[in-house]
Amino acid sequence: MQTNALVFLEEEKLETATDMLQGGLLLAQEMEEVGMEARFTGNLAIAYAMRADYGRAIEYALDAVRRSTERVDRHFEAVSRVNLAFALRLSGNYAGASTELMHATNVAESLGYAHVLSAALRQRGLMGTWQ
Repeated sequence: MQTNALVFLEEEKLETATDMLQGGLLLAQEMEEVGMEARFTGNLAIAYAMRADYGRAIEYALDAVRRSTERVDRHFEAVSRVNLAFALRLSGNYAGASTELMHATNVAESLGYAHVLSAALRQRGLMGTWQ
C-alpha cells in the first residue's frame, strides 16, 4: 500500500496517494504497529507538503519523529527529521529547518547511512545557508 502511494506521489496524484496513506495509517494504528505508523505519518508529511498544506505536513512530520524516537529507530528518525525540515523550509521556517537538518545529519553520520545523509545535505543546500 505504501509503495503504491509513493508511486502516486511521484506521479503527482496527491489525492489518491493521501487517501492510500491515510488508510494505511489507520490499519497500522489498529494493528498497533508503531514502526509502520511512523512510516505512514512520514509519507503523509511529504504528501501534505507537496499539496502546500505545510501546517499539516509539519504536524505529520513531528508525529513521525516522535514515533521513530519512541521506537529507538535511529534510521527513520533521521528520515523523519529530513521530512520535517522539508516542510519547515517550504513554510518559511528556515531556523527550524536548519535545526532539524543538523539533527538528521548527526544521526545519519553516526549510523553511516549515506542516502539519508545525502538527503539532509541536499535540503541544507536548498536553503542556501548553514546558519
